[in-house]
Amino acid sequence: MCLFFSHLAIEKLLKGLTLINTKAPPPYTHDLAKLADRAGVKLDNDTIQTFRLITTFNVSGRYDTEKFNFYKLCTRSFTEKHLAVCRDTYLWLKEQYPKR
Repeated sequence: MCLFFSHLAIEKLLKGLTLINTKAPPPYTHDLAKLADRAGVKLDNDTIQTFRLITTFNVSGRYDTEKFNFYKLCTRSFTEKHLAVCRDTYLWLKEQYPKR
């Protein structure tokens, strides 16, 4: 569940950046790469792939048929590795917000 909630935190940061940068409501999507594009956040190919992977944590955390397969995948080492990636991504996106 920590990976699911990490996705949500990153999604909310991107939706906030979309609102700030475009002055328009963010789209109804959980796709982090699409949200980053809409927000005007520049991503390299590696980060796009990372965002696509993190997006799968949302789907896997929501739907029963996916949950069990995702649960089996989430060994301690897998979860620790990807939680660290999510943390670093969150902190990087937080830095993209305008300074007050």
